Amino acid sequence: PHFSHNEHQPLLGGGGGDKKEEEEEIVEIPIGQCIVFEDGLANVHQQMDVCLIIICGCVFYWTAVHVLFIALVWVRRPFGWSVFHVISAFNNAGFALSTSNMGPIVNDNYLILVFTIVMPLGNTLFPVFFRFQMSLLHRLIRRVMNYKEGKYGNTIVFGQTILVWKHSVRLFLRHPRMYYTHMFGKKNTLILFLMWLFLTAIGFAMFIPYFNDGELFPKDASIWDQCVIALFQTVTVRTTGFAIMNLDAVIIGHLAWWVFAMYVSAYPFILTERLTANKDEEEEGDSHEAGALAGEASSVVGRDLLWIYLSVIVITFAEHSYIDKGSS
Repeated sequence: PHFSHNEHQPLLGGGGGDKKEEEEEIVEIPIGQCIVFEDGLANVHQQMDVCLIIICGCVFYWTAVHVLFIALVWVRRPFGWSVFHVISAFNNAGFALSTSNMGPIVNDNYLILVFTIVMPLGNTLFPVFFRFQMSLLHRLIRRVMNYKEGKYGNTIVFGQTILVWKHSVRLFLRHPRMYYTHMFGKKNTLILFLMWLFLTAIGFAMFIPYFNDGELFPKDASIWDQCVIALFQTVTVRTTGFAIMNLDAVIIGHLAWWVFAMYVSAYPFILTERLTANKDEEEEGDSHEAGALAGEASSVVGRDLLWIYLSVIVITFAEHSYIDKGSS
């Protein structure tokens, strides 16, 4: 499909020319996995600008998350401890400096919530928050351009005008999969976030029967404290693998769910990626039918459940002596 707009004209003339020339339209023609403009040189320059924006955006995202959350943890813990555990959480390493893993913070709801937020930022929810960051950048540039009737639109920043950077960010937001495998359109990003919420809600609900039993949670913990701990453990099972509770008190059925949850932790991302494979942002409107999502989910889960089933058989035979004795 062809579509046109008038926002790429300044690229061809370096921002010069009269107003009439600037209002002429440039046609974008999606071909395969690239976008071709009528002017080849403008196309090459703009693709380079978009790639530079993605690289700088990733560097800023990584730096901002680490600086912000290290500062938040440093309020309660030593600086070295904060740096180590924030890096471990964001990069899904799961390493902790205590023999009880994250046990030392079990009574600190503030730290528990901080780590609950930072863990998915470097995991399944990266596409969600990175797109949010780039959307904010686009809004900021638009505000700068609209300030004093567009007075700063032709201001040079890093070798390009602000107007050119605005076009490049907008192009990335409109065609994210053409530039970055881990990015999706607006609607697909929302689907990814909702799938993550759905799996997290199921995992959290399974902790409700344990509330006030005095084994899995601290005996003096309130309902709110137990909810915070349960949320942390739900998120960490599908990300870093941190532990904050007595896992010996978890029943075998819940452990079996955790095995499944760890296995399907990447499914929200995988399903979203498959739904958007080789699809342009402009074509996404027809790709979000319930049938398409259900079909992809059935295909992926149906194939992979076979391997889980075979793994259970192998474990059952290998550990039969322990299972027969009823050992935990």
